[in-house]
Amino acid sequence: MQFAEEYILAGVLMKQHLSARDTGGMLSLFENRSSGPSKTPTLRLFLVLRLIARDRAVDGWLRETVAPAYDALKADPSRAVSAAHVRSALSTAHKKALAKKV
Repeated sequence: MQFAEEYILAGVLMKQHLSARDTGGMLSLFENRSSGPSKTPTLRLFLVLRLIARDRAVDGWLRETVAPAYDALKADPSRAVSAAHVRSALSTAHKKALAKKV
């Protein structure tokens, strides 16, 4: 571990002592540095773990879905569709979804 950064996390000033990089992405250790009332330690840990899970999910989505789609589009620009086509497809899908609810 080479740092101890401070963050505002869920409205609470937190000092990071151990990062996900140090633990292979498993957890981060934060200390509550706020004065006055704040979240309970259990809730703080839950919020930290939830933020880590969200970051990992976004990172995975970017690597596994977005980057390959971008690379494929760069390799073959003819695969692109117009904004008008996307709007039309979304409108059709929306109408179908609404029809199923009725």
